[in-house]
This record gives sequence, C-alpha cells and structure tokens, in this order.
Amino acid sequence: MQAPRILRRSLDRIGFTAASRAAAEAPLPLCLILEDEYRGLHPDQALPLEWLLSADHVRDLLGLTRRLQSAREPVAKWLVAQLTPPTVELVQHYPRTGAPAEADELRARLVAELNELLRQGALAAAPCFTRLHLSSLTRDLLQRHPKGEQAVHLNRLLLEEAYPDEIAPIHQRRLSAFYRATQRHRPTALCLSGGGIRSATFAFGLLQGLARFRLLKDFDYLSTVSGGGYIGSWLTAWITRD
Repeated sequence: MQAPRILRRSLDRIGFTAASRAAAEAPLPLCLILEDEYRGLHPDQALPLEWLLSADHVRDLLGLTRRLQSAREPVAKWLVAQLTPPTVELVQHYPRTGAPAEADELRARLVAELNELLRQGALAAAPCFTRLHLSSLTRDLLQRHPKGEQAVHLNRLLLEEAYPDEIAPIHQRRLSAFYRATQRHRPTALCLSGGGIRSATFAFGLLQGLARFRLLKDFDYLSTVSGGGYIGSWLTAWITRD
C-alpha cells in the first residue's frame, strides 16, 4: 500500500536516481526496504542503525591481520599505510602471539581507524579498491559518486568485498536488527491464498467479516498468492484511495 513511496525513498537513500531504473540496475538491499517500512509503521521508534564497523563486525581478527601483513595485496598495502604507527605495530605483532589483551586493543584500534576511513570516503577514492571484482550493487554505487550516508555505505561495502571472510556483511547485520525490532512489536499479517476466482470470493467474504468487526486495521502486512491477489489488489487500491 505504501510500496511506491517506500521503494523510491529506499532507492534515493542508496544512490539510485529514479525508481523507474531499478529493474536495469543492482538489486535493492532488502534491509533498506524493511527499515523504511518500519519507520512508516513506527515513526517514533527509530532503529539505531549505521554503516560503520563495530567490534563484533570483525569476525576473524587473526585472518584480517595476517592479510594486512601481506605485501602482495594492494588493498592491504594501502590500508596499512593509512593506519597509525601503534596500530601497525600491533598488526605486525599480534599474529605471532595471539595474546587476548593485544586482540582487544588491536580490534578497538582497527575499528576506530577503519571507521574514520569510511567516514572520509577514502576507500572509494583508492584505485586498489575500485579494481576489485565488485558486486553489482557496489559497482553501481561507485559509479554514482554518492555523498554523506550513502558514501559511508559504499565504503563499507568496498571493505567487505576486500575482506569477505573477515568483515561481517552489514546488510545481514541490519536485517537481523530489523527482525529483532519487529519481534518486540509482534506484527501481524493477513495472508490470502490462491485458488482462482473461488479463493478471491472466499477472501472477499473474509475481508467483509474482518471489516465488520473493525479488525482490518490491526494487520501490519498483506501477503497474497494467485487468486488471493485479485482481492488483495482491490483491497490495496481501496485503502490507497480511501
């Protein structure tokens, strides 16, 4: 019922210039659509989400430090050149010791310094990142030279594509956060199954009963299949025009 508005706003947030071009471009991340829908349903309860790293996003610290040590990787060589000397020293030392105290300090330092690079948009400006084999979404965003929050999003995706085993995917993390938030609200869905005109007729009677007892307003989502789509489309149009 709010799909066109939600889709267009989501497209704008990640850098698409027009919703009409979505089919020819990268698929829209599910987390962005659901987050916009959540804001529409609960405008006073914003989800505390961002594109930056947190400590638990570094899921393989030892693997990451070993790769940063590799002079054969242009991305690693560039990243190490951006780090502060104390952090570089920890990167060189930690794989040899594996000390828990060093791990905590190194993780905190890497998160803070990598986040600063994400804020600055430095990864998107580095040729070593843009030459990676990128996903369609990352490549599309890169071509649009986004600003602000969208630029942080792009730089986070570039970091993930360089280190897919070491850095947790932010889209999955944000999707998990959305699911946790919706569980607190216990949303309900009205599902209309298929079966041609018979299912549409049955669903119409069901909707009449729900409307008679003023229960339609209690549903957050509408899902339809085949014949159920006939009456579901009518209901959507009716609510939109009402």
